[in-house]
Amino acid sequence: MSGWGVLVLAGAVEIAWSQTVPVGTAYVVFTGIGAIGAVTLGVALHDDPLSLGRLAALALIVGGIALARATAGP
Repeated sequence: MSGWGVLVLAGAVEIAWSQTVPVGTAYVVFTGIGAIGAVTLGVALHDDPLSLGRLAALALIVGGIALARATAGP
């Protein structure tokens, strides 16, 4: 699938998902995804160091996102 196909599919999924998720939860999820993406790109493109502390912080972010999503109301 081309890059544009993935983008369109992701947009459609996001629109469907955003209709059932409270705004606060969506904010937490997308902020966390942005933070994880920034760290990942920093490590991959700019040779930023990846330490045990950074990995633990990323794991806490992922866990927080999962918990926020799991406890969100309908």
